[in-house]
Amino acid sequence: MRLFFIALVLAVFLSACGDSDSSSSYNTDIEYGALTDARDGQTYRTVPIGNQVWMAENLNYASDASFCYGDDPEYCKKFGRLYTWNDAQDVCPAGWHLPNRAEWWTLIVNAGGRGEAKHTLRSTSVWYKFPDTSAVATDSYGFSILPTGYKHVNEGYIFDNQSTAVFWSASEDYANEANAFFFYVGYNYGPGLDSANKLDAFTVRCLQDPSDAELREGSLTDERDGQIYKTVVIGTQTWMAENLNYATDSSMCYQNKPEYCDEYGRLYKWIDAQNACPAGWHLPDTTEWNELFYAVAGKDLAGEVLKSIPYWQRSDWAFRELRDIYGFTALPAGMWNCKDAISALLGTTSVDGVCNGYFDGEGSFTMFWTATEGLDDMAYQVQIHRTGLSAYMGANFDKSNAFSIRCVKD
Repeated sequence: MRLFFIALVLAVFLSACGDSDSSSSYNTDIEYGALTDARDGQTYRTVPIGNQVWMAENLNYASDASFCYGDDPEYCKKFGRLYTWNDAQDVCPAGWHLPNRAEWWTLIVNAGGRGEAKHTLRSTSVWYKFPDTSAVATDSYGFSILPTGYKHVNEGYIFDNQSTAVFWSASEDYANEANAFFFYVGYNYGPGLDSANKLDAFTVRCLQDPSDAELREGSLTDERDGQIYKTVVIGTQTWMAENLNYATDSSMCYQNKPEYCDEYGRLYKWIDAQNACPAGWHLPDTTEWNELFYAVAGKDLAGEVLKSIPYWQRSDWAFRELRDIYGFTALPAGMWNCKDAISALLGTTSVDGVCNGYFDGEGSFTMFWTATEGLDDMAYQVQIHRTGLSAYMGANFDKSNAFSIRCVKD
């Protein structure tokens, strides 16, 4: 009975799409590029969105572990094939690849953010016509997502009422090695990332490889002490992907223990932080931090997106799909607070740093200095907390406190 129902739904689905050329599923106002797969001669539409170039159709290359929905070849012609995760890793044509979590999330940001992308990325045809008018698809960028169904490892083919589309990412689920992350969008929910068994079969969209100049990950050697730091390109900026650990006169390790410096880098007072970065790099100001927030998701989600996967104390995994998707790897390094109990009670500050301070927050939050001064001996800092999704920026601490440093390339 289940197989009969699936076949019936599929027949209705294909009939609803019509027998016309599949171009009816795409935005005819978009100027598409073209990709010809040298392996089988198939040609796919391509489209630039932001700084990425995507296939605007689902892949239909017949690999050993791929499927047509319902084992019907007509489905593959219209909607591409379904692939297990292991097969999807190497199934894209030369010069193209399966996108990772960061690349899928970049698409969401470039397509208007999580609130808009569920409309702007979906095809205007094929989707089930729900009465909710707020769910109307616009396909503004020509990405033309279709509700293709998938194959569950245990339950077989699942159609989901023409209301959901799922695509594999290249990223494994760090909480469960049997699972990997996938991108999803529904008629009026998502888009987002979740994880599923690698033996499930989902659709694939390929992303054009970046040029050598655009590679995200790199390294920096600090000539002053020979330390090597990971770096990462996010948007148009290049950031250190680790906290600075260069020893200046007034910098310190958390709890004054060297092992904390090895793990989290050093903590710096604001005056010292101004010239602590290596040659060719500098302490970012508030404008540069805001540019980073905009590139990843906006302030409301930037905190979660920038957090490292390990180290943070966690209350739940509700947004685990966002954590460290850009490789920024913010660590909960805590801070050194220059206000002791007596000075806090009196409301006094000590800009020259002569105070009985204390360490606080390791495992729960991180604080980064910016280069931007505030009022009354204050300076702006960026705060990311364990329980918050956002990144907060304000001038709430005076310059005698000691925070972490991330340098950005000149």
